[in-house]
Amino acid sequence: PRTNYEANHKPVADNTSVFLARNDDHNALFQILENWCKASGAKFNVEKTEILPIGTEEYQNLVIAQCKQFPNQTEIPRSIKIARDSEPICALGAFVGNHINEMNIWTPTLKKCEQLFSKWARLRPTIEGRCALVQLIAGGETQYKTRVQGMPPDIEKHLTKIISKFIWDGGLPLISRQIMCEPHEQGGKKLLDIEIRNEAIELMKLQCYLHFGPEWPK
Repeated sequence: PRTNYEANHKPVADNTSVFLARNDDHNALFQILENWCKASGAKFNVEKTEILPIGTEEYQNLVIAQCKQFPNQTEIPRSIKIARDSEPICALGAFVGNHINEMNIWTPTLKKCEQLFSKWARLRPTIEGRCALVQLIAGGETQYKTRVQGMPPDIEKHLTKIISKFIWDGGLPLISRQIMCEPHEQGGKKLLDIEIRNEAIELMKLQCYLHFGPEWPK
């Protein structure tokens, strides 16, 4: 509102993220959404709206305590959730917030990988089958989340241990992980290397950022 720029929003599927500046009024935003719903016949669930205050800790506490962006503005409806310190909210698969605990965010994913590996281990797959399952489970369950969230080093190490435990059926490794990750032509099993995969993801993110096209963030 009241600017010469296009609305700063990101609509994806049935989710929309809107960024409000200092002088923007949330009531104006809700009015725009209401008009859009009337024109399109769609329904926007205002009750599911979540607000993340961005700024100094003093400002964040002010928004939470007064339910206002600024003291001179109207109160945000109490039915709308305002994320508190260390409380993450999910935005398109990524968890964002102020002082959030990355370990807590990744714990459900790690547990899911362990559970899936445990189920498959009962079928006594071959070493080739186990390597394929690592790619499918550990790779598939973590790739998108790593892209949008980033994987902390502690989580990376923990996931690598989970993979090793599954590959060697809970016993000691008979072949080094480095050799196992080598291509078949070099005597390896092409086992997924989480560390190298994560580095590749970070390089792809950097490549996107350095692409100075019309969509480059300003």
